[in-house]
Amino acid sequence: MRGISLEKCVNEKNVLKELLIGARLNEIAYSDLFSLLFYKTNNISNDGGYLWEIKNMNLIIDSPFWVGTQLEWEKNMNLVNESIAMKDEVLASRLVELKYNNFVEIENVEFFEEYFCIYMNDQRIISISYYGNDNCEYPWVLEEYNDKDVHGKTLVICLGNEIIYKNC
Repeated sequence: MRGISLEKCVNEKNVLKELLIGARLNEIAYSDLFSLLFYKTNNISNDGGYLWEIKNMNLIIDSPFWVGTQLEWEKNMNLVNESIAMKDEVLASRLVELKYNNFVEIENVEFFEEYFCIYMNDQRIISISYYGNDNCEYPWVLEEYNDKDVHGKTLVICLGNEIIYKNC
């Protein structure tokens, strides 16, 4: 069976959701694949004060993906009912639009059998397939890193038919 059933990799999906929800797109890089750098601030004070932690995340995508409004997504899904790939130049343009609206943050992450969707709080969606190109080792990887602790890294890796989670 191709795909990741909704009941499979539940813990790994929850880690991905926890890392991404509330994050904002900070930077876009492209070199044969897209790299979306996100950041998220958390108040980690135990006494009601303000002690901020910044999480940096890099979502490396080497699989078909799509960016657009929720209305466009629903229209396309009604037509073909599968993840839709976009050309790189269209993806780049839509990602730049998203980046320069820096008040936009990730509101939700939802998983389906062939892809997952990242919902932004401005009604835009990033839909990413679980399957990459033929010679792709990892269709996508989310890497959470800390500049102060080189060993404090969290990885969520898609292998096509499963998602794995590692602390390094």
